[in-house]
Amino acid sequence: MLILMLSLGSSTDVSAADSKRRSYYFESRESVASVEVGMYAQESGLSCEEARLALARQELAIPHIGALRTEFRDRLAGLFWVRRPSQHIVVRLTGNDIEMAREIKTEAGVVPVKFETGAAATVAQLADKLNTAGPALRRAVPGLSGTWVDETNGRIVLDVAAPAAAEDSYEKERRVIENLIGSPVEFRFMPAPRDLM
Repeated sequence: MLILMLSLGSSTDVSAADSKRRSYYFESRESVASVEVGMYAQESGLSCEEARLALARQELAIPHIGALRTEFRDRLAGLFWVRRPSQHIVVRLTGNDIEMAREIKTEAGVVPVKFETGAAATVAQLADKLNTAGPALRRAVPGLSGTWVDETNGRIVLDVAAPAAAEDSYEKERRVIENLIGSPVEFRFMPAPRDLM
């Protein structure tokens, strides 16, 4: 999955300047041989030409994504790209007011936008919780190396530099940490710097 956005039946209000956005992948046929296109093709199962156009759509859709984030700023719980089985954007929203699917039209093709409602908190609310709990988190979580909001699932992610053997001890403290923040958390472990030597 990747991060992005929008429209069917209605179109996004994007300024004329933004609608002239350029894409290296769309304008340069040589880009089909780039590392990025090759990696996208491998990950998604597309041909290199299809991957080139998919990357172009991602670049060309950026102004529309900004417009989506603005339109739904009071309800936005997440916004991200899905690459397979087919490329589209998911917009997660709080509340139960249904939004009809949309599509974004670009020179490189159409990007479907699907909406999911019922999220517990917006990205902004989760970020505020994380900022408020920051000092206490640094004291409570040894090896904490980063924190962020995962827009795909509405969880606060805690990056922890710790050996694999320590993972169980962190999991035992999950409830304490979730109570501290007031939101579900996910630990993601990476080797401590000394373990990399």
